[in-house]
Amino acid sequence: MVFTGQHSALLLISILRNFSFLIFSSATTTSPIVRLWSGRSLANPG
Repeated sequence: MVFTGQHSALLLISILRNFSFLIFSSATTTSPIVRLWSGRSLANPG
């Protein structure tokens, strides 16, 4: 299997999205501060 740059990027984005979702979903049950930080990170990943 040949991994092109685009394929690697899509795979990385997919993993990051799943990871971010886990953090966000767990943060919503943890504390408003962490939830706010997670929301800000998801909105502005830079």
